[in-house]
Amino acid sequence: MSDRFRITTFGRPRTPWRQSMEEAMADAIQMELASWDASRREWFLAVPVALQGAKGRAAA
Repeated sequence: MSDRFRITTFGRPRTPWRQSMEEAMADAIQMELASWDASRREWFLAVPVALQGAKGRAAA
């Protein structure tokens, strides 16, 4: 299970690492890289946006 998350586009980081998936998704929403699906009542990421997860500490 991942313990840090960030948003990437075309495989390149767009946001800093966050402690939760929810924080990373909030970044995507703020950057208008996510869209609301009213029928499913959930946010989804547009292609080529991805939510990247990783274990361990970020490199300094």
